[in-house]
Amino acid sequence: MTEDTGIRKNETELEALAADVLEIARGRLLVNLRYMDVALTFHDREVYHGSFSTDGRVLYYDPVFVLRTYRESKEKLTRIYLHLVLHCVFCHPFIGHDADRRLWDLACDIATESVICELDLPCTRSDDDGRRRDMLRKIRRESGFLTAEKIYNALRKGDLSFADTDTVAKLEQLFMSDEHSAWYSDDVQ
Repeated sequence: MTEDTGIRKNETELEALAADVLEIARGRLLVNLRYMDVALTFHDREVYHGSFSTDGRVLYYDPVFVLRTYRESKEKLTRIYLHLVLHCVFCHPFIGHDADRRLWDLACDIATESVICELDLPCTRSDDDGRRRDMLRKIRRESGFLTAEKIYNALRKGDLSFADTDTVAKLEQLFMSDEHSAWYSDDVQ
């Protein structure tokens, strides 16, 4: 066996293991969210180098990222999977090209994480949930109902009194789970 053949075999095994782990995460969600069975099923999955992403049709995943995240925390991987699915349910990837990508991405992540916090599923809990809930209360007080559109408009207009440039970076760190490059172009491949 050549070195190249051995590398391809290892990559294939990693991909298969990562695909199995994604099925475990999906199954953990189905136990709690049976009514979302269709939404939780991506008919197409593609391996790419990054972390986790979707264009609304395909689930793009990096096998190494999936396996490392799962080893770190089953709940974290399950949460990221749900986060990605909720982006699709709420049609977040289908935005015009004239949007401020950074603010739209953040607004979508905040809206999605607010739903995950409200669901409060044991299989998606995180040590950061308390901090997220505190920030969500502040955002809700100033922008109203937590939809991506309302949050985006509040961020864009500067209506959130606490959201300066440094805070936007902190919000990204707190709420970001996946990559959104596939929403805007063919960057994923």
